[in-house]
Amino acid sequence: MSVILRAEIDEFRIGKIKSLINEGIFTNEQEFLQTAIDEMIKKVKIKKLNGEMDKFAYLMAEKHKKSLSETVVAARKEEDERL
Repeated sequence: MSVILRAEIDEFRIGKIKSLINEGIFTNEQEFLQTAIDEMIKKVKIKKLNGEMDKFAYLMAEKHKKSLSETVVAARKEEDERL
């Protein structure tokens, strides 16, 4: 199913879009808009996931309080045990 969207775009942006089409990066305005929408959806999802990862990292840091030196020594010890 397709939906037709209406949007007013200023001449400066239209010029940039047409330039990209003329350079062969996009075949037409529809391809440009579909790509732009897809990229914006990805960007929003990534921003949301980054926020969730930051919260998780903060919670883990609070739960497992170690200094940087202690963390490095523990990681090296773990590596040595695996070898």
